[in-house]
Amino acid sequence: MEEQKKAGESIIDDFKTYVNTRKELIKLEVLESAATTAGSAAMGALLGFVGFFILLFASLTIAIALSDLIGKSWSGFLIVTVIYAIVAFIVYKIKQRTIGDPVTNAVIKKFLGDRNKKAETNGK
Repeated sequence: MEEQKKAGESIIDDFKTYVNTRKELIKLEVLESAATTAGSAAMGALLGFVGFFILLFASLTIAIALSDLIGKSWSGFLIVTVIYAIVAFIVYKIKQRTIGDPVTNAVIKKFLGDRNKKAETNGK
């Protein structure tokens, strides 16, 4: 009887250890996913910042070239502004399908993809 009591306590202690280890593993997996997502967001922000300046200087170059071509200093800038207004209107009309959904899906894939890879690795 004493042996069964000790075996039962041992099983309970092992189960408590398992639960605590599992909780710690989940915390680490969430932390890793959050860190990966934050790193991707930081890289995206940096690329967006650099891309903004490339677009800005390219736009200025095109506007100045058009102004020289047409002969009026304001005309090139007006043409570039109208082009951007048209692009902005088009993006506004199709924003959810072309921007919102793909970004949402990419974040979900990034977050769940790491977990799926780990689950496949653990299952093998």
